[in-house]
Amino acid sequence: MDERYRIENGEGIIPEGSTSIVDDGFCYDGEIVEDNEDLKRISIPASVKEIGSRAFTQCVSLEEIIIPEGVTRIGEYAFYGCTGLKRIYIPSSVTLIENMALTGCYSLTEIVISKDNPIYDSRNNCNALIETASNKLVYGCGGTIIPDTVTSIEDAAFHGSETLKEIEIPASVKEIGMAAFGSCPALQRIVLPKSITIIENSTFSFCESLAEINIPDSVIAIENNAFSHCRSLRSITLGDSVERIGRTAFQNCKSLTEISLPESLTCIDGYAFEGCSSLKQVALPASLTQIEDCAFRECTSLTEIHIPSSLISLAKDLFSGENDLPRVFYSHNNISKITVENGHPLFDSRNDCNAVIETATNTLLLGCKNTIIPKGITTIGKNAFREVHGLSRIEIPESVTEIGDLAFFGCEDLTEIHIPASVSKIGEDAFTNCPNLNKVIINEKNPVYRSTDNWDAIIKSDSNLLICATNNYIITEVSEINSDVFRCNSEVRRIVLPETITEIKDMAFMECCNLEEIILPNSLRRIGTNAFKGCHSLKKIIIPDSVEVIGDFAFSECRNLTEVTFGNSISEIGYNAFSGCEKLQNISLPEGLVRLESDTFKRCSSLTEVTLPSSLTFIGEWAFEQCEALSKINIPDSVEIISDFAFLECTKLSRIEIPSSVKAIGISAFRRCSNLSEVIIASAATFIKDGAFAECANITSLSLPNGISIAESAFSIDILHTGTEIHFYNPKDGSIDEPETTENDLPF
Repeated sequence: MDERYRIENGEGIIPEGSTSIVDDGFCYDGEIVEDNEDLKRISIPASVKEIGSRAFTQCVSLEEIIIPEGVTRIGEYAFYGCTGLKRIYIPSSVTLIENMALTGCYSLTEIVISKDNPIYDSRNNCNALIETASNKLVYGCGGTIIPDTVTSIEDAAFHGSETLKEIEIPASVKEIGMAAFGSCPALQRIVLPKSITIIENSTFSFCESLAEINIPDSVIAIENNAFSHCRSLRSITLGDSVERIGRTAFQNCKSLTEISLPESLTCIDGYAFEGCSSLKQVALPASLTQIEDCAFRECTSLTEIHIPSSLISLAKDLFSGENDLPRVFYSHNNISKITVENGHPLFDSRNDCNAVIETATNTLLLGCKNTIIPKGITTIGKNAFREVHGLSRIEIPESVTEIGDLAFFGCEDLTEIHIPASVSKIGEDAFTNCPNLNKVIINEKNPVYRSTDNWDAIIKSDSNLLICATNNYIITEVSEINSDVFRCNSEVRRIVLPETITEIKDMAFMECCNLEEIILPNSLRRIGTNAFKGCHSLKKIIIPDSVEVIGDFAFSECRNLTEVTFGNSISEIGYNAFSGCEKLQNISLPEGLVRLESDTFKRCSSLTEVTLPSSLTFIGEWAFEQCEALSKINIPDSVEIISDFAFLECTKLSRIEIPSSVKAIGISAFRRCSNLSEVIIASAATFIKDGAFAECANITSLSLPNGISIAESAFSIDILHTGTEIHFYNPKDGSIDEPETTENDLPF
């Protein structure tokens, strides 16, 4: 709050003679002022000519304000977020009301404009702010009755009104602006005129009480986000002229059970009906030519899909450029019937197979729980059966040569699959996250893939690469484990890897939440990115001497990991490799390690002791951030860079000695190390950056070499006034060399 103002007994006092209420005057100064709730009334002196920008922003308890004659300007955001304001009066002198001045005044029920105002009016006691010359309704409220002379409703005019329950828009209105009625939680009924042609972006988004609405025949487009998150919307009637439904237009309308799409419709943009989980049936009209990505994603109640012959432009897969129907119908887990209109130039559903097939390539693009894969199909496409529920068993005909990436991903009811001799390619994650898969039968004549005697795995024969494993599989006779093979497997508790394994690929065991123990072989060289991320039950890991690389996030969020033994060949530990291992207590890093990457041990809150190797030259950003139990660390003479935020909020760290090898201490490197009492810096060549020791209020001893380069805000100014002993010494011989220095001469 501006120091010139005060609040007494709930009333804001502005000094007599003031000509303006300054920007950010009462309740906001870049953030909300703590006592802003104390302001309930305001007395504005007659001398005031301007109300500045954000003058009363977020004055949440302000209920009423009368602006005196003489005020000519109300700045932008002047009353923004005054959620308790119920009534406002604007005098004749006001000739300029800037952008968003009344936005967020959710409780407004009365807006009164002086009849003598030449610019604005509230004609017919309509409780709205109207721009007289243009007939534009700029702001409305819960008590607004829109006059039949208004030609447009401006952007955000009613946005956020908590008192608006119903409104009728007259035929004179030709345009309704973006977010005009957005986030009106009580709005239950609205009548739209036949004069509008477009429902703009976010016009009715988050109107959570709106249960039904009729779109007049004049409307040709429903723009992005128009009705998103209208959670009570059960039915909507689209006019006969709608040509396009925009991106996320009906996203998360969870009560919507059906919608009739008009024959005028040509395009449904991406995510248009995403999350409409009650939508059971959609009849795609014959006029439709284009559906974009994820248009019906997570419409989990859909039971039928019919592709009309007009629909020739489908969403394109972002990587392959191929038609990718499953991206349109992601999470189509209850669909039981799929048909394609006869005569479609690109697709068919031959032999009533309950699937969409790309005719020219014989690729099955989209299947369901009742799909029977016809003979002649050569490819099961990417995502074709992704997350299909109720699919327990599937027969793949001998004509199939390729199973695409993620083809059966997340098919939680799939128990058995037969792979013929013809299949020569199985894509990434084709059978990942199928928790009940217990049998994979591979034709013994298949030259590329094989299984085990128990039919519990898929192994690529030439490389012994494990690409799929059932819950019953005990890892043997493989040389590699593919990405994601065991990902999210909640059954596996103990893993012993054979001596043939040289690499654990990315995400191989990610989020195996019940994995308690894993034995790594002496043949292992690399642990991939996210390999064991989120293995919450893993308590101990011994990394053999053969391992050279630990990938990014390899063990991050292993919350119960208490002990890690590192082999002596590790040359690389990736960023975030052990972040969030909150029970890890001590670490001894191996010799030969040169770099400690960013976030490596971030949020290891129980870490008390760390041994850094003499080979280390670089400590990355946030490497030990929020290691709250770390009380002591010895930085070896080899380290050259301590990066930004490296030891941020290591609150128990009491002493730090920076060796002469260090060339730079990064921004906020030791910030908020609140228990740090002694700091010794060995070299004048070290550059201490902004905030390096900021908010270290308990430093009592600071030893610095003469000539050192220190950023102005490297240390908290507090150390100058708390009895901190500051010693300058000669870095050549270590002798104390206290120059005659005044406080103003200090480099911080």
